Amino acid sequence: MSRLISEGHQVICASRSDSADRIIADLGGTPTRVDLFDAGALRQAVGDAEAVLHLATAIPPSAEMGDLSTWVTNDRLREETTAHLADAVAANGARSLLLQSYFGVRAPDGDTWIGEAADREPQWSRIGVMDSMRTAEETTRALSKRGADGVILRFGSLYSATSEQLQAQVRFLRAGEASIPGDGSNYWPFIGTEDAAAAVVAALPLTDGAYDVGDDDPATLEAFWTMAARTLGVPTPPKAAVSGPMTDILLGSWRVSNRTFAEATGWKPRYPSVSEGWPDAVRRYLTEKPGLRPT
Repeated sequence: MSRLISEGHQVICASRSDSADRIIADLGGTPTRVDLFDAGALRQAVGDAEAVLHLATAIPPSAEMGDLSTWVTNDRLREETTAHLADAVAANGARSLLLQSYFGVRAPDGDTWIGEAADREPQWSRIGVMDSMRTAEETTRALSKRGADGVILRFGSLYSATSEQLQAQVRFLRAGEASIPGDGSNYWPFIGTEDAAAAVVAALPLTDGAYDVGDDDPATLEAFWTMAARTLGVPTPPKAAVSGPMTDILLGSWRVSNRTFAEATGWKPRYPSVSEGWPDAVRRYLTEKPGLRPT
């Protein structure tokens, strides 16, 4: 939000609590209480906004991700909220809707670079846990037929000193409970939250399109966990078989390129690789104890 305001934008941000109101106000934005599943309330909240940013998620904690029941609210945010926001954008005359998406919505493709060309006809992954994300993308794309732009940013896995997943990774590594999925040879894109925030601001002038936003040099999962263990001074986790609803995600290989987005916007990540950004985020977590990102 602070990046948007520093660029001269007025920001109205959805809030659900007094504490969130204070955070938004302290950053220079205007909080508004709105039910993200209430179509009428969202249309009123959108008002005469020029652009709408749909960045809301409800990702379950790392230890609960294998339980599909913990994803229900996140699925609703992808399907229902995206549809309500698209209707509000079209009805109120906003210029664009920007959707936060995820790299796993695309079909994995081994060692092949993905996203180096404009994505006109996406190859969907058909992974069950990505169904709601695919629906959200299709809803956003359809805005071009309703007089507005639909911009999709497919982020790599986000990390920061205050992210639950990074803090869980540290705990698992220190406790000797981490493992490398399968043989670890699959590519996995990451992106630091500060670089992701800069990408959102850079994307505002874009028109229709889906863009991949990740680090310059995606790592394999074996390389990531080896680097993470070395950062903490603990043994490299063993490789292990994977089962359950997250199997296809954990064993898929996405060597995602950010080139199309970078060329379209001039954006460049501060951390070219997770091997640079993750250790910095961990050092901040361990020395400053910032807690979790506010909900």
